Amino acid sequence: MTEPGRKKEKGRDQGEVACGEPNEGERAFSFWSVHPELPTFVDLSPFACGQERSSTGRCWKGDFTGRPELLVDILPILREELSILAPRSIEWTLASLRAWWRVFDEAERADSNKEQPRVCRVEDITELHQLVSRRMNMTVATHTAFVRIVNLRLFQKNRPPLYWRLPTKSPLKSEAPTAHEIQRIRLALKRRWFAAIDRWAAADLWPTDLTRAKLPKPKRAEHVHSIYRGVVQTAGRALPTGAQAAVVLGLKECPRWLPLGEGISGLYPTGDDVRAAFHLCLLISGWNVSSLLDLVASDDLVERHPTSDDYHLVRSRKRRGNSEQLVVGRDRRSDSVGSILRTLMSRSAPLRAQLADEASKLMDGANGIPSMERRLELNRLRKMSSSPWLFANFKANTIMCLTQQNLYKVGKSGMYLQELIRQINCANAVGAVKVRDTITAGDFRDAYIGFAYEFSNYSLLTAQSAAGHKSVRTTQTYLRHRAWKEHSSKVVRRLTEAAWDEIETQRSLDPAVLRERIRCGEISVQQRLALHEHRASTTRVGVRCRDFRNPPAAVDPDHVDGGGCRTQRCTLCPHAIVSTDSFDLLARRQAELEWVRENIPVQSWSRANFEDELTNASLLLGMFDTEQVNSCLQKWRAAIQAGAHRVMHFDGQHS
Repeated sequence: MTEPGRKKEKGRDQGEVACGEPNEGERAFSFWSVHPELPTFVDLSPFACGQERSSTGRCWKGDFTGRPELLVDILPILREELSILAPRSIEWTLASLRAWWRVFDEAERADSNKEQPRVCRVEDITELHQLVSRRMNMTVATHTAFVRIVNLRLFQKNRPPLYWRLPTKSPLKSEAPTAHEIQRIRLALKRRWFAAIDRWAAADLWPTDLTRAKLPKPKRAEHVHSIYRGVVQTAGRALPTGAQAAVVLGLKECPRWLPLGEGISGLYPTGDDVRAAFHLCLLISGWNVSSLLDLVASDDLVERHPTSDDYHLVRSRKRRGNSEQLVVGRDRRSDSVGSILRTLMSRSAPLRAQLADEASKLMDGANGIPSMERRLELNRLRKMSSSPWLFANFKANTIMCLTQQNLYKVGKSGMYLQELIRQINCANAVGAVKVRDTITAGDFRDAYIGFAYEFSNYSLLTAQSAAGHKSVRTTQTYLRHRAWKEHSSKVVRRLTEAAWDEIETQRSLDPAVLRERIRCGEISVQQRLALHEHRASTTRVGVRCRDFRNPPAAVDPDHVDGGGCRTQRCTLCPHAIVSTDSFDLLARRQAELEWVRENIPVQSWSRANFEDELTNASLLLGMFDTEQVNSCLQKWRAAIQAGAHRVMHFDGQHS
């Protein structure tokens, strides 16, 4: 199992157990969890005989000695607690145990006079160990997990619990990725994904042909792909070994002119292909890493959209919150989440079939593997075959899938996202703004929620909906960045100043004026007069209204009696009267709707009937001079693009 540390260190390998083969006593320290969906094998023997790592890495935080007596003391509590937990929670608990075992070793090393007894029972844990844990900068989660187990055991022994203060929480990170950084990463990931699609398409052009192996020098790429596919077909395995390829070709060993890696990469996804696809899906969907990893490969993973054949749905369940996450994508886009998953599952289908065949043979006991090893291997095969993130490791000629352990790593020391960012920065022009190499995959969700918060005019409810949170407080934790804090302070200050100034000078509060003053700081007399005339004569879409204070319920379902039309979506309203001078503001509305379509989720666009409004606006503009309409459209599109005109993509306000 791995030892989670910081976000970017999750999933790194841990050291090997220092002791030899387990004896009968050590087997009592291992068991299977009874989690209904993800049963996990739990091995506690390292805590009895110690653990060390010969070649230390960044994740391994130090060796520790074994404490079999202490493990036996808390074993009943550990079995009861760990048996019902999910794999990630088990990993965190074991990481907490490792940290405290190191604390005990450090305390005993520091006690030169041997006044402190060796920790063999929970009663031996004292305030000294708390002080050592603080000096070792133990986190709150690591501290709490073990102390809770100790207190449960002390309660069983009718002993007083440990009333220890929690460590000081580390400050939350203050900066989320900017729009510029996310855009550069997204484009780089798309290029990698499209390169994989093009590579597969080019390799698929060459038919299966083993006769090419008899050519004098079959070294060209088309020869390699044709020969390798013939080997796969003849061997009856999706990923034949070098020895099997040699048998098919009638040779003693696999020839050097047949690079298996090149043939594999032309037929199946590689690790880099799947990592690029995964990070791209993560960026587009705004999901948690675990939610995306937990997807199960099946025919109904990508669902048909209930209202449009051009779109699809992908659903995932957050185990921690027991809630559903949803992403909508277009079928015609090869970089949408559903299209990526379909492509990966299609390319890896033979690999999945080979895993199923191996699992079937293992179930029949054909290999004579002991029961425990067979169960572990079956668990591994089933988990891999159910993952859509399956790939072929051409270096080891094995089938693998993305997990928390190999998602971030490339090779022995490299990190996938950091390598990608390094390439992005190297390709930058001189003097261009660089992408920070501290960005992690977990930051993509922070950025997704932050963008939803910003583009909804800083609406917490919109950000909560985009994140799929049950509580708005959870969303607020994602927005505890310096940029959002500073923005909130400025808005509150501007609102207070503008409200009191309006009361003193105008003796009234106009929401539209307040909003403009918050956004721009000031509003001129001419702007006030224009606002008054606009409200008295036409709507903001440039048309006149038969009954401005009684809009149809379909247009303004939340209309307040006595007030004006709140939504002013006049191209959907039967009260609208189009005049000869309406084309300019109608063109503005069409440009606004085009911008809204590109900047809000597809489900929000469909639910609000924006498509009908855009269609009607386009039909109305067809009644006017084409050159004038095109000129107005270009003007408003340029103004929106330059930021000179801000689109109000919400329901408006009561007048």
